[in-house]
Amino acid sequence: MHSRHNMSKEYSPLKKRRKKKTLSIKSFRLKKPTIKKQNVLRKRLKLLGYSSYYEYLKSDHWKSFKKYYYKYNPKICASCGSQEKLNLHHRTYKNLGRETFKDIICFCESCHNKKHNK
Repeated sequence: MHSRHNMSKEYSPLKKRRKKKTLSIKSFRLKKPTIKKQNVLRKRLKLLGYSSYYEYLKSDHWKSFKKYYYKYNPKICASCGSQEKLNLHHRTYKNLGRETFKDIICFCESCHNKKHNK
């Protein structure tokens, strides 16, 4: 006869643990925009009435948003902590023209260029 103690040691598929998948730092590196991202950007720019991303960055809307962003967020690079030559980087273009703080990250010029692999 088996005791209860021995029965509990038997294999049970429910007790099998799955290995958690972890994301590597490499998966967060920004690369050159894919065709899909470029299409999203073009569509958003056209919808907003801008002919180029450069034109959008010169707009009153973007200038106002930058002032608002810096009013409530620290003026430091999110990557290296520098406080000089700062740029706001769009994490996504889906909300272009209606950005939130989650859509934007602050980088110094050097880190911004590195993120774009320039």
